[in-house]
Amino acid sequence: MTAAVVPVIPSEIAAAGSLTASGLERFGRMGIGPELLEPTAPYVRPVVEIHRGPDGYVTFHRKRGDELENLGSVPTAELETMFPEFAAELERDSYFSVNSFYRAGHYGTCLPVLKPAHRRAADARYLNACFVDIDFHEQTGPFDFGYQFGQIITLQDKGIIPPASLVMRSGRGIWLFWLLASPQNPRIPPRAFPEQVLAYNTIELELIRRTNADKVAHDVARITRVPGSINSKAGDAMRVMFWTQRAADGRAYVYTLESLAGFLDLELPQLRRARRLPEFRPEAYERGLKGWKALWQHRFDNFQILRRIRGRFSKGCRNHAAYIYAVILRGYGMKDKVVQQELTKMGSECSPPLTVSQIVGAIEQSKHSRGQIRDSTIADYLKVTPDEAQFIPRWADRRALPEIRCSDMNLTPSKRTDYRRQAISDICDVLGRVPSCREMTELLQQRGIQISHVQVSRDYRNQSMTPRLATTLLPFPTVSDVTLVGEEGRDGMFNRPDCPMLGHEDEDRQTLPGWAQRGNHAGKVSNEN
Repeated sequence: MTAAVVPVIPSEIAAAGSLTASGLERFGRMGIGPELLEPTAPYVRPVVEIHRGPDGYVTFHRKRGDELENLGSVPTAELETMFPEFAAELERDSYFSVNSFYRAGHYGTCLPVLKPAHRRAADARYLNACFVDIDFHEQTGPFDFGYQFGQIITLQDKGIIPPASLVMRSGRGIWLFWLLASPQNPRIPPRAFPEQVLAYNTIELELIRRTNADKVAHDVARITRVPGSINSKAGDAMRVMFWTQRAADGRAYVYTLESLAGFLDLELPQLRRARRLPEFRPEAYERGLKGWKALWQHRFDNFQILRRIRGRFSKGCRNHAAYIYAVILRGYGMKDKVVQQELTKMGSECSPPLTVSQIVGAIEQSKHSRGQIRDSTIADYLKVTPDEAQFIPRWADRRALPEIRCSDMNLTPSKRTDYRRQAISDICDVLGRVPSCREMTELLQQRGIQISHVQVSRDYRNQSMTPRLATTLLPFPTVSDVTLVGEEGRDGMFNRPDCPMLGHEDEDRQTLPGWAQRGNHAGKVSNEN
């Protein structure tokens, strides 16, 4: 079986090593490509032949010791023009990505002329080439490249592997590349869609098996050595070399994933098809509908039992009760008009009664539940007590909610507000009155809730609470929050019949000069104003 060869448009010859333009032209007339010459510097032509996608990114890297350094990403459309600007950085132990990625990185170190590298298999855009890495670095004795390359030719001639598009001499190994093309557009590689990646991985494993190559080197994000760069581990400053194999008509070998799979006699895996809807069975439908109606009938009956036990839903539970009742009515199949009538009737029984906007809000919220609510959730919302649960066993189990701590930094703002307002209500219940904002601030701070009296005032307004002073008579006169200043204020204070300093004004002013000075100073300010 022969592989299907897809023709490609030959790219312009890029400078290789130190060749001049006249030298390239002379070798072109002889029919010899620059890839047949030993390079003297990193060159870009094989990288361009591999990265044919117009809107992808190729990443470049360099090794310093055992650490891999990211040099950056280059748009494939600008590869040839930008390569000379950073080619000097690729002189030794440099690498590029075999496949293209859909974007550059957002952050990270890189060369000044490049963008940060972004190399993740999940973010690949094009599958440029299948490849194998036949490594001989563990082989004892000198590496005989000619013999090993002859073995590759033998595998091709026997039809064990398809003819490789590119052959790379990496130093002490051989890389083979099979360029890929999209069936819809032979000029570009296939996109890295999930089904394409599955096929790509299957072909990679089979090529590795047939060539006895490195079993680890097959991932989509694999990198390989830059053409013309020096492999420091190979010795003698050996540079990486590429050869192009062409068919008899001069065209490069380019394959589709399907043609490679056909050559290797592989059955490509397919993505799991969408789950088909089960066959409609009337008897099962009737049985399910009967159970659904029974569920909501039980919940409707239980809600009415709780409603009769309590007589009415009070503040703190009435909005939840309206929401649960609307969900139950919708689950039972009631129309919107009936739901509104029933909620209006229940809302009028609450203490205090629900407003029209609260009823409408409960109806709108119930539309999003789709009947997906548990009995334990209903019991939590309605705050079912153990005594009430004796008459409603289905709502006996309530979830144990974790204790909320006001100092917990993970609390959301709404949870923190609910906790604070609940604490305000508890304090008012214990005192039997609504204390002033400053007094409530001190009481909340004793509970560990750090808050200002301004926020307490806002909470009072939101909860429709009015501060009321204590009715207990104190053994001393209370001082108003507003202190009168000036002559009128001072005289008025000392002339009050309940003032403890009555009749001792002059004496006290002599013994308390600070008080006299403060009174005079206050009067002076008042007169000036």
